[in-house]
Amino acid sequence: MALSSHYSDTSVRWKIWNPLSPTGPNWSSVQTFNLNLPANANKWNLVSAVTTPDSLVHMVFEQFTTTYQMVWAYYNITSAQWTIGPSLYSCTNQCLYPSLSSDALGNLYAFWMSLSSGVPTYMLYSTRFKGASWSTPSQPFGSGSSITKAVWLSAVRTSSKEVLLTWTLNTTSPYPVYWGSLPLPSAVASGLPLRPWSKLGLSPYEQYFTQNGEYVSPGNGLLTVGQTDISVQGRNGLSLSISRVYSQPFTLVQGGPFNYETSPYANLGSGWQLNLPWVGSTYLHFLSGETFPLVWTSYNVTSNTWTLENHLTEDFVLTKTASGYTLTMKDGTVYSFNASGSLTALVDRTGQNQISFSYSGGNLASITDTVGRVATLKYDSGNHLANVTYGGQIVKYGYSGSNLVTVTDA
Repeated sequence: MALSSHYSDTSVRWKIWNPLSPTGPNWSSVQTFNLNLPANANKWNLVSAVTTPDSLVHMVFEQFTTTYQMVWAYYNITSAQWTIGPSLYSCTNQCLYPSLSSDALGNLYAFWMSLSSGVPTYMLYSTRFKGASWSTPSQPFGSGSSITKAVWLSAVRTSSKEVLLTWTLNTTSPYPVYWGSLPLPSAVASGLPLRPWSKLGLSPYEQYFTQNGEYVSPGNGLLTVGQTDISVQGRNGLSLSISRVYSQPFTLVQGGPFNYETSPYANLGSGWQLNLPWVGSTYLHFLSGETFPLVWTSYNVTSNTWTLENHLTEDFVLTKTASGYTLTMKDGTVYSFNASGSLTALVDRTGQNQISFSYSGGNLASITDTVGRVATLKYDSGNHLANVTYGGQIVKYGYSGSNLVTVTDA
């Protein structure tokens, strides 16, 4: 497929090469589709395109209606249809030099420059993992003299879990060329993961350097800490434990966590979270900090259902519908999540025993176990988890700033 756009056009033009045509290999006729590209403008610094293994051609481009937007669209070669996706970013002035790359799993990585007073000033980055939404744009390299006036931006995703970029500064001759490397989490690979011991969290059947509930992975050097605060026996072995897990961010950029998803359940301070599974925009977060990238393995058009089947470290099937997610484990245990990815119910293989979860104001408010006992969670004025009452026990949590510093039973 060859893409182009005329100087005066707002449309994209394309031709498709068909090597299996009955009349012999040939190009199709020129076709057009209106993407609202800026008219009467060169397009070489406004459009970038890649293909993915599912026969889609993806584009990110600057669109102009009443304002400038950085927009994503894709062309389905099988159905011969364009679909215009959401705007990735609203440009205060203009957005130029988009660079889009993809990997073997169909994940997309987009970079572009945002202008201020007509000068390229901010480099922005957004990702879209297959079956998920685009991430909120961020500035991976901050701002400053190495970014301002950056032009000719080019990005490529490598097999070594990083994105490589180059750009030129439009300053004075000789024009400097910069190179940047953006590491990505080990759970997101360009191909299927082959080394489970390098994954985040605690994988079963693996060995760790451990002491007093602290585990260090020999594969990635990251620390994971697990602590149980309250545990009460439930019916048929389906018990409820109030436990916590601490996981280090895999990647830090500009001094802060990068591509790091925060638990939706309760604010326990930096790095800590309740040891409950949840579904983020990029990963399935399982128990003990273990994560799995949302690489959907199949899609049912009739039911609008995505499916992820995994047999690496854990055996499970995760399905996604418009109403939420369902995680079915090898032993028949079923976790149900709402559309936001928060856990609503946990049912054993008999279907007769259930733990249910209730929310208030976005926080986990209570958990009802298999025999009807209720764990109640309370929060302080800073929205940190203050205490949990369950099974006749109370555990209180104390903080210094954004850090959890004390855990006491009462």
